[in-house]
Amino acid sequence: MSDKYHVGLGVFGIYAGTLKNKEEWKDKSEVTREAIDAVAGFLLINEKESRFEWQGKKYVMKVEEYQEDTDE
Repeated sequence: MSDKYHVGLGVFGIYAGTLKNKEEWKDKSEVTREAIDAVAGFLLINEKESRFEWQGKKYVMKVEEYQEDTDE
């Protein structure tokens, strides 16, 4: 198998690295926070939303600004 870069989902986070075969990592790094930040930034900068289907259900992911409550 080639050393093609791969990003995948695991039970404990999002990982990036190269694969030894279809089911085994050759090397990997946990990149959950970086991946979430990158996707949020992409959606925000490009004013887009992402619609997708997972396990038979439909979802939409988008980034919206919010104001924190300042009740003091």
